[in-house]
Amino acid sequence: MPPNHALRRSAERNQAPLEEQDLEKLIQMIQQGRGVFIHRDSPTRTIWLVRYLNKLLLPVYDSREKRISTFLPIQKFLQLVRKEEARLAQSKKPRKGRAAEVFLQRNR
Repeated sequence: MPPNHALRRSAERNQAPLEEQDLEKLIQMIQQGRGVFIHRDSPTRTIWLVRYLNKLLLPVYDSREKRISTFLPIQKFLQLVRKEEARLAQSKKPRKGRAAEVFLQRNR
């Protein structure tokens, strides 16, 4: 079992066994804005949607520590996307700043 919490959570929640070098690449991607910003969890923790090795991952990035602290289950985000998609189908007026809406617009 990997010693790093984020590596354990990635393997457990996303069936994506990663190594330390993968975390470093993901951190670079987040720092370069190559992902979809989802949510600010605290002043230093942000949640991102990133495509890496043909998988969608939901890393939680800690800007103070400059590391990924954990991974959230992607199913949580997919539920949000489905809910937002249903809302958009019923309403023509988009809400600004909605990560699920941005994701849908970029990936249609």
